[in-house]
Amino acid sequence: MKQIDSLQYDAVNALTEDEIRVIKDVVFQKDLNVNLAGKTLIPVRQVPNGLRSAGFQRVRTSEDDTIEDGIVATCTDFPSISVDGVETPVPIQQFGRSFRIPNKDILSSRMTPGMPLDTTYVESAKMIVDNDVDRYVWFGSTRLGIEGIQNNSANATYTATTWDTDPYSDLRLALNEMDEEFAGRNYAFISSRANISEMYIRDSSTGDPMLKWIKEQLSITPYIDKFFEAYAPNEGLLMPLGKDIAEIRQAEPQQVELEYRSAHHRAWEGILFEEMGIAHYRPEACVRIDGLTFPVPV
Repeated sequence: MKQIDSLQYDAVNALTEDEIRVIKDVVFQKDLNVNLAGKTLIPVRQVPNGLRSAGFQRVRTSEDDTIEDGIVATCTDFPSISVDGVETPVPIQQFGRSFRIPNKDILSSRMTPGMPLDTTYVESAKMIVDNDVDRYVWFGSTRLGIEGIQNNSANATYTATTWDTDPYSDLRLALNEMDEEFAGRNYAFISSRANISEMYIRDSSTGDPMLKWIKEQLSITPYIDKFFEAYAPNEGLLMPLGKDIAEIRQAEPQQVELEYRSAHHRAWEGILFEEMGIAHYRPEACVRIDGLTFPVPV
């Protein structure tokens, strides 16, 4: 397929520069999908194109470090800091969808002044790819045996007990499941819309919504992600913000390639795709909260 930036124009069926720009602009629209928290929260790092895996190693104190109080005796060697020799692989996966733009649609838009090119096909492909990537970030792939950030088996855990009446207390106690290393940071809580809505319960004495306390006193900002409703309806994830916790390793940012198929379909056939993997550096900093309940309307 030809890169969209270097299409070889056919005298009759070639896309105009304006039409190409309209198609490309769809890729960069941020408002086609809502309630996808993956790329909102997880920093993106570019890695070389063509990689099948982009692994990482963790720094740790070497095993010969026997000093318990940190005091180094005079004229002795300082204990060293080394890199853990076991590399954690980050498989780079390709996400994509194909689509067709009938040539009649293109010609029709040209015949009607002011009528924009119909990009429904491209928009649908983008929405599906965005969904696939977001679901992969949080829940990985059961088929490939890859864990996401939410269902990582190394996450800390906490079971909520008062979510439907006092979500503030549950989140405060869940913070205690994190190591002291992660104290005093800004945090995100990701869950379904129904679970997030419980944060708007008002305190009986002050009348303040608990969301105000959660943000101001606990430094926790809630984010709705629609895939928690389908994959973890009674769960949420509490995690510190920062690229030291997790990153998206992106080999190819989302892009479009097009090719004209005259003999087959008289249509422009295209693919919208993205290549990425999820690097979860500190799963012990993330707390998977289960037992979230909310009142069912009568």
